[in-house]
Amino acid sequence: MATDTLDAQMYEVPISFLKLLFGSTLKESCCYFKDDSITLDEAEIAMLDLYCERSQIKDGHRVLDLGCGYGALTMHVARKYKNCHVTGITYSISQKEYIEEQCKINKLTNVDIKLADIATHEMEDRYDRIIAIGFIEVCTYI
Repeated sequence: MATDTLDAQMYEVPISFLKLLFGSTLKESCCYFKDDSITLDEAEIAMLDLYCERSQIKDGHRVLDLGCGYGALTMHVARKYKNCHVTGITYSISQKEYIEEQCKINKLTNVDIKLADIATHEMEDRYDRIIAIGFIEVCTYI
């Protein structure tokens, strides 16, 4: 199917190239530039902090990040709130592997990454916060 090929191509872009586009956190959605002196990396962190603030995440919450991409928000929440358990769901093997590798490097033990199609995945757990940033799933029912 053509969409399967397109999805595979989108997910298999080299990390080094993605860091040029999205900054060091590989955050694929919008950033928050407070002023002209802010760098891309600083704007990414500012936006991640804003997501947390607006979601009213508290230390100890169980957080679900739908369509977690390369884990920018997932890992940000895990670092910022040490007692949170963060679950990220991705459809990409390479994204899952990248996040798990980064979690090992950064000693983040409060992260679980699930490889699943969110359109058909059945949730087994309960969450205090469910976040979907820049994530739209198109479903076709016959």
